[in-house]
Amino acid sequence: MNSLSVSLYTRYSRSTDKAISFQQVASRSSSYNENTFNPYHTHKFNYSAKVSYPIFRIRSKNGFDLSSNLRYEFNHDHDYRGQEIYKDDADQPATLPNMNTGYAWEYDLRNSFFTDVYDNKHTTSLDMNMYIPGLREDNTINISVYVPFNADQYKVEDTRGGQNQNKKKTFCNFTPSINLNALNYELSAGYRILAYTPSMNDLLDYTNEPTSLYRILGNPNLKTQYTHNFNLLWNHRVRERARWGGLSWEHAIINNKQTMARTINRQTGVTTSQRMNINGNWWSTGKAWFGSALDEAKHFNMSVATYYTYAHSVDFSSDNDAETPQRFTVYNHRTGGNASISYSYKERRVELSGNVAWTGLHSPAASFRKMSYTDMFYQISFNTPLFGRLDFDTDIKLNMRRGYHEASMNTTEWIWNAALSTKLGRTGQWVVRAVAFDILHNLSNVTNTIDAQGHTETWNNCVQSYASLHLIYNLKVKPTKKGIG
Repeated sequence: MNSLSVSLYTRYSRSTDKAISFQQVASRSSSYNENTFNPYHTHKFNYSAKVSYPIFRIRSKNGFDLSSNLRYEFNHDHDYRGQEIYKDDADQPATLPNMNTGYAWEYDLRNSFFTDVYDNKHTTSLDMNMYIPGLREDNTINISVYVPFNADQYKVEDTRGGQNQNKKKTFCNFTPSINLNALNYELSAGYRILAYTPSMNDLLDYTNEPTSLYRILGNPNLKTQYTHNFNLLWNHRVRERARWGGLSWEHAIINNKQTMARTINRQTGVTTSQRMNINGNWWSTGKAWFGSALDEAKHFNMSVATYYTYAHSVDFSSDNDAETPQRFTVYNHRTGGNASISYSYKERRVELSGNVAWTGLHSPAASFRKMSYTDMFYQISFNTPLFGRLDFDTDIKLNMRRGYHEASMNTTEWIWNAALSTKLGRTGQWVVRAVAFDILHNLSNVTNTIDAQGHTETWNNCVQSYASLHLIYNLKVKPTKKGIG
């Protein structure tokens, strides 16, 4: 008997972030102070509804099964963003802006804005699943097809610089996917299309200058980004021997990739950014893995894995004097592997593991400096009960980076962590755990990474050495026979 399924969902969030900065801007002809205070407000409201209706289902005595469902989903998003900018040019401002009630600094009307974005998304989809039994139990075939049609209706109301902008736009896209599973899900293959519609904030025609040296432009001509993804997987497991292994391949082609294009005016020092579309990006990766118990009692276990990735990265150069952004192509080769061996007996366990990753970047552009660097990670971990309910666990890690052009990125870090924990209560439902992180004080609070274009560094701050005490309560509720009935 067919039945109609309906579900409703809603959520709301609200936040305010406040940032203050004091900086001195130096140019070839002069220098000046540029102090800014920036409260940033966001309100988000969402509700959605889903309706599902089974169209048909055909089943035979030999196990063949074919079914299809029709679904409709409506999703409404209201996203409000407000940015207020206050500026002061004093060497040491005598009066700081009041964080709650008022502001002593000058209000930057031109670059402050308030934006409401409304998104009504309609998705109508048809899915079909086919199960084909084999002559043997492990020779089954399963085919699933998902065919959605999406219509995004956007509306934006924007106020900046004392002027109002109202814009409406509808994006329609077709993003089907198909998956094939065979040999009891040991072999699978799939294809899917992913669509990323532009943000309405990027589609506005505006100029935003949060600082005197940085300018952001909108792009009303920004297009939807499409990613075509192909994958193939073979995964085999022998449970009675605790052995597993597999191979996989994945390939992606990205059309109309949305990227931030930058140009630099070396006379004024002003950087201009604008989100734009670019073609030519694709990547392909292959992986292999194997693991097994080494003895009949399964106390000793090992695993190994390796991969290789090639990426054809096309972006806009962020370091040139041209009035229009220039295309920049970088060829990425990435390969690596990891291995581990462990021994466990009752509640005691010791493990030795390692990971090595090599990256090579080169480009036909004469200005690009070829890169070849390696990241290495090794670890030994140990945990054991001590006495009573007291448990101890510790690990020692060695992080090494070699081959970077910047000497400060070639690092060696020994990191030692340890913890003691005990269970309290009649059933051990309470856990007290004391943790000492980075006992040797070797972990840097700055991590540097390089992107696929080889010219962008990302700095992430993290907490260095610390000690913490945790109190944990485990809630376990078992259903009664009456409740099950």
